[in-house]
Amino acid sequence: MVRAAGGSGGGLVAQDPRVGPIEPLHALAVGAWLRATEAGSSLEGAVREARVPSRFLLAGVVVLTVLLCLLLMRVGPGTGAAAGPGPTPPQLRVDRWRRWRLGAAALAGALVALDPVLVLNGRAATGTVLAVALALGALAVAWGLPARPTLRWLPLVAAVGGLALLVSPLALPVLAVPVVAELLQGRHREAWRDMAALGLGIGLWLALPIWVAGQGLDAGQAGWLLGRPPGRGAIAASVADAPLTWLLVAAGLAATILPWRPRSGARSEAGAGAARLLAWTATTAAGALVAIVFGYPAEQALPFAVPAAAASLAVAATRAAAAARARRPVRQAVPRLVGAGVGVALAALLVAQGVDWEARYRPSADDGLDRLVATVHDKVPACSVINAAGSDDRARLLAAGATVTGFSDGPAAQAAGVRYFVLTGAAHGGPMTPSLAAWVRQHGTRVAVHPSRTLSRLELWRVNAAPLDPVADRLPVPDGVFSNVRGSACGGYRVVDSQAGTFYTAYRAVGGKAVLGRPLGTVWTSDGPALQAFDTMVLGAAPATDGPPAVAPIELPPLLAKLDVEAVADADIPLPSARPPVTDGQTQALLKDKAIAREYLGTDPASASAADWRRARARFGRPLGLPQVMPDGAVRQTFERVVLELPADGGPARPAALGRLAVRLGLVPKQAMRPEPVPGLPASPAETRLDTGPLLRLVGGGLLLLALAAGAGLAVARQTRPTRSG
Repeated sequence: MVRAAGGSGGGLVAQDPRVGPIEPLHALAVGAWLRATEAGSSLEGAVREARVPSRFLLAGVVVLTVLLCLLLMRVGPGTGAAAGPGPTPPQLRVDRWRRWRLGAAALAGALVALDPVLVLNGRAATGTVLAVALALGALAVAWGLPARPTLRWLPLVAAVGGLALLVSPLALPVLAVPVVAELLQGRHREAWRDMAALGLGIGLWLALPIWVAGQGLDAGQAGWLLGRPPGRGAIAASVADAPLTWLLVAAGLAATILPWRPRSGARSEAGAGAARLLAWTATTAAGALVAIVFGYPAEQALPFAVPAAAASLAVAATRAAAAARARRPVRQAVPRLVGAGVGVALAALLVAQGVDWEARYRPSADDGLDRLVATVHDKVPACSVINAAGSDDRARLLAAGATVTGFSDGPAAQAAGVRYFVLTGAAHGGPMTPSLAAWVRQHGTRVAVHPSRTLSRLELWRVNAAPLDPVADRLPVPDGVFSNVRGSACGGYRVVDSQAGTFYTAYRAVGGKAVLGRPLGTVWTSDGPALQAFDTMVLGAAPATDGPPAVAPIELPPLLAKLDVEAVADADIPLPSARPPVTDGQTQALLKDKAIAREYLGTDPASASAADWRRARARFGRPLGLPQVMPDGAVRQTFERVVLELPADGGPARPAALGRLAVRLGLVPKQAMRPEPVPGLPASPAETRLDTGPLLRLVGGGLLLLALAAGAGLAVARQTRPTRSG
């Protein structure tokens, strides 16, 4: 959000769509706030300052919830814009009932102020709280402002509702509440009026897609601006993450639906208030469920249903308590028990919300994401790719400039060269699966762990891959494979068949990555055939009269001995000490170590066939001496094309890293060792500054037309108002 707000230059900056949808109007407002307050140049300082307006907006949501609760419980005729749900107990005096109304409104405000999901949005730089405040404002105008004259009422409701939709399309269910309330009462004419206001609000929202269409953005960035659902999360997971909010919404819905009795043609104030409360609670709860099903995160959808649920619970509890106190002493035992039970349940809910709030937002209790970003900055190389699971950690890392992937399979991530993984303890949606988490923990090393109340726990893991691992760092590409060789998907080289030679065909024939290891550079030529170096060997092309040249391993050990015999000896590589044998018997006489002999032949030497001996000579060449125990404790034997070794710490025989020695000796030119980016990884799109002038003009023009219509309606009403005669 802070980066999208445009910094000191103003406007909007289109970024990586994977960060999540950004509300353009809210981003513009945040940018204006940051410039007005002259927020610090650091990202962390700007993020802290950007959260301040959301806290004021959360207070506005609480105030609007209290106001709507008072409107719904208002007693007496008035304008017909509001009415109480259910008849006022006749035994209560009016002043006592007013105290009950104030108590209910205060209870509703407390439930909203302490709701975990609403508070989470209120303490973050998101547009959800702004959209909730505007939607509640539209509802307050629709119910609190006299509907006559219609030409004044209609534009005002449409203007506030349209602004709410411009911030978030999830405000639509709240704006549809007046229509549903009138339909529940059978007031079809009034329902058409409310539908007209909703239609005008949607018309104002159309300014946003019209502006986006003219920006020339791709589909991802357009969806980023229009609030397209990210397509992650599930109801079950959100219930586990926010049980108190789901409990509040479910209890509010039950408290409204259970006592509801449809009244045919009911137009009384009691019927109007009950219908409005039912419409408000049921429509917003249904809208939140539908939004989550369509892929919106629960923390974005549920806040629109919380105020209605809080008001419904507060009204139901107040009426139960008032009815219990109004009954005669002989008949008040059961109602009092019911009222006491309701009071205890609400008190427990408030206490649970308060405890949850204190646990979430006490100092240093929920800074896991900030600590994760700091760890990545300090301990992870700048070029590294990080695999992240949830939307929050992915967005935070992207905002900090990291390259982030979303692999759901560990071997697939390792094949692309990814080494770093972020694991969370929360049940959020996303690519992280239990199998991936188990794979990371089995094969990796934990770099850091940070507590987080929101995400339960944040862990950074590193999974290293052996150079000869046949699965890791091996991505299929046209005509061959790509192998990452630097860091966590920082770059690598291709092994492909091309006009320079059939290097990929030879790579597979020799044994692939399990034998050759990773490429150490691209194909190069130096006044001769094309060559490509690997961890253990060097492949070279042979001239061909027709088609691409054939490729085979070159005689690397004798070549290195000629280049620098002392460097070869210092690397504990045995120098050639015998002439190449001519017969299989002579070769077998030099294979004194059984493990090395088995690695050379690919089978048990005692049962090796003539074909096995031919394949071994074609792949590794002939032995150039006996096995030797080197100063580092390893047993090594030199062949024409490779050096096979038996590690000192145990393990099977394998080719020694002779190709890396060739790189150190300067055999591979520097231009051939320039890595290329790993193909297929998500590239960070270039930031594009958007021209917000057309959007502001469209929205401003629409609001001006609605204001002129409201002014005209007010003028007509004054002219047609009957004058009193002396």
